Amino acid sequence: MARTKKYTKKSQRAKVKEELSKDVPMVVRIYRETCPACQMSERPWMQYCKKAPSNMAIIEIEEEAMPLELLKNIDAFPTYAIHDENNESRHHTGALMSPEEIDGFITGNE
Repeated sequence: MARTKKYTKKSQRAKVKEELSKDVPMVVRIYRETCPACQMSERPWMQYCKKAPSNMAIIEIEEEAMPLELLKNIDAFPTYAIHDENNESRHHTGALMSPEEIDGFITGNE
């Protein structure tokens, strides 16, 4: 089981930037604490995290902890981003409501 790293504080912005600059396979969920879609998709996200591949870094970032220069690229919440083993990146904006939908985004089989 992959371990989820969670960032929620403004003071963690430098650490978030460092974490996101790593060249490792990762899936990132960027959310807003007060966002209804984020709240509704929390359970599927947690279910996905429990069965995520062990070689995948799992990172969850609350809006407050997101570096401002990166936050400007976020259109809405939640936003999911993937950086895969082929060094390709992509993102999805909007709630993914099941672990299977999250997995489909990650594998490119949406």
